[in-house]
Amino acid sequence: MRAALLSVVAGLLLAAAAPAPQTAERFVRMLYANEANDQLTMSGWTWQRYLSSRTAALQRRYEAARSGDADRYLDYDWLCQCQDSGGFRIASIATAPGARGTTVATVRFGRNQGVRLILVNERGWKIDDIIDAHGMRYSAALQYNIRRAGR
Repeated sequence: MRAALLSVVAGLLLAAAAPAPQTAERFVRMLYANEANDQLTMSGWTWQRYLSSRTAALQRRYEAARSGDADRYLDYDWLCQCQDSGGFRIASIATAPGARGTTVATVRFGRNQGVRLILVNERGWKIDDIIDAHGMRYSAALQYNIRRAGR
């Protein structure tokens, strides 16, 4: 009986010590907290390490095909829809279930500016796509520039 009680207590202590799973909203808030301090070049933007496996593979194809000059639709930071994210702030975040097991996070920066992040949970949240206020997709911009480079 005593061993069983100790086993239960040990299990409860381990469960209490384990970090709670990160919600999609917390993940997005973390992305933008990093973004506000991120002054790196496009190839080094912090958020790109959080791309889904599908989009990361597309990003690698784009980087391999990139010609070095400014590429159409990719010469700014997609996460903030800006050139310089210093001092950047979000106004609101709303999450909702999306298609095929995704979660859509609608992020507003100002009255008419924002993005939708298509998130997938691949052992933690990842960005599968970014859709700007005009409906342009990050994945489509990558594919366009890969085709444009002829690779």
